[in-house]
Amino acid sequence: MRIVPFLTLVFLLPYLSGCAANVGTWDVVDKDALTETENTQYAAAEAARDELAKTLMARLAEGMKAGGPPTAIGVCKEAAPEIAATISRAMGLTIGRCSFRLRNPENAAPSWALPYVKSRRAESLILRNPDTGALATLFPIKVQAQCLPCHGPTDNIAPAVRAALISAYPEDSATGFNEGDLRGWFHVTVPATT
Repeated sequence: MRIVPFLTLVFLLPYLSGCAANVGTWDVVDKDALTETENTQYAAAEAARDELAKTLMARLAEGMKAGGPPTAIGVCKEAAPEIAATISRAMGLTIGRCSFRLRNPENAAPSWALPYVKSRRAESLILRNPDTGALATLFPIKVQAQCLPCHGPTDNIAPAVRAALISAYPEDSATGFNEGDLRGWFHVTVPATT
């Protein structure tokens, strides 16, 4: 009988002493409450998002011009991860895209973003990790008219585009969107040293 209270105390002691508080946690923070360092991190996150969006849209436009949506699908599959990796290395952070309806399973949300992806949060979000000093952000991506040939209502997607999607992404669930819908997010994690 004495072993149960002892084990209970052993497991609860870190929590009672505060040692385990916030380990591996991310706290939501308002933009107005950012420290000077966090404002710098946030500016880096915005710059990375802008660079990824601009570069990817330009490459997709080139693909559309060269061969229409089937070519753009290939650009998105091959170029998007390379562009994100290049920006991540150049800026000393991690950037990617994620969604509640994935086209590419490699675009799964990072663990800190999962609750917000599941709830389909439509607004930008800033989180801080009090243990590491890292700052994380989610920036919404809305469906634009030029996205509809590949992401629009399933019945409106041309047969050749559907075939290209199935070939490139056998588990695709990223169709059925309308212009203006929330499509997903850019996620950016900026370490404290940036």
